Amino acid sequence: MGLFVTVFTLFSHVVMVTQSKEFQFDVTWQIRSPDCVERAVTAINGRFPGPTIRVKPGEQVEVKVVNHLASDSLTIHWHGQRQYDNVWHDGIGMISNCPIPPHSSFIYKFKANEAPGTYFYHGHLGGIRAAGKREKNIFIF
Repeated sequence: MGLFVTVFTLFSHVVMVTQSKEFQFDVTWQIRSPDCVERAVTAINGRFPGPTIRVKPGEQVEVKVVNHLASDSLTIHWHGQRQYDNVWHDGIGMISNCPIPPHSSFIYKFKANEAPGTYFYHGHLGGIRAAGKREKNIFIF
């Protein structure tokens, strides 16, 4: 009985450590007026700016980014998130990871910083950066 309890306890601990807080970002073009001039901007889940992410310090984060754009590739860069042993999830297109092609998806997986604070994320590739993804989408710990 004692061995079973020990094994069960260890297994339960492993399951808790590997659980992630999951999000899905559906990226589309929308017509908005962020600077009082109507133009196409990139929206996440129909919102501009995108949704706020709230996680605990050190929590495992998974963000599935679905690119619904017809002809533009994109990446999402997570400002202030240390990507130790995980640089291909940093979101700097053509440098740390390949862009997400149109009509494709990618799951960013990383551990949130241990330091609590407010961080932001944004698009990091060509026209996406110039079309609205420079706003400060909030990432709070």
